[in-house]
Amino acid sequence: DCQMPVVALAKARKGRGPVQAEERLFLMEQNDPVLLERGSPERLFFERLRDEAHRFAIHYHRNRRENVRLVLEHVPGVGPAKRKMLLDACGADLKALQAMSLEHLAAMPGMNEKLAAAVQKHLSATLGT
Repeated sequence: DCQMPVVALAKARKGRGPVQAEERLFLMEQNDPVLLERGSPERLFFERLRDEAHRFAIHYHRNRRENVRLVLEHVPGVGPAKRKMLLDACGADLKALQAMSLEHLAAMPGMNEKLAAAVQKHLSATLGT
């Protein structure tokens, strides 16, 4: 049972609907949000915190995706289109791709048994068995 307070920051709306001038801070124990006025130190703190969390998540995702792409780049016969298809099929999780059966890989569009075996062999050599 977690006793840590939970807060959520809602961005001011843009585009459709009424524009909210204030950022809204939602607290677990309150129904109504706390409005954070433009320029207030509290608003700036929470905006920076949110922006840093987003920056970190995006950076992590891009690096992970790039590292996965680079592993598959060294498999002969796997070009950009097949790489994308393989990454999409496994959710960019190389362990999940490695766990796929030879038959499943070979049945994918543009793949055959020889290429599927090459992918599995390369993943085993790179990731270990």
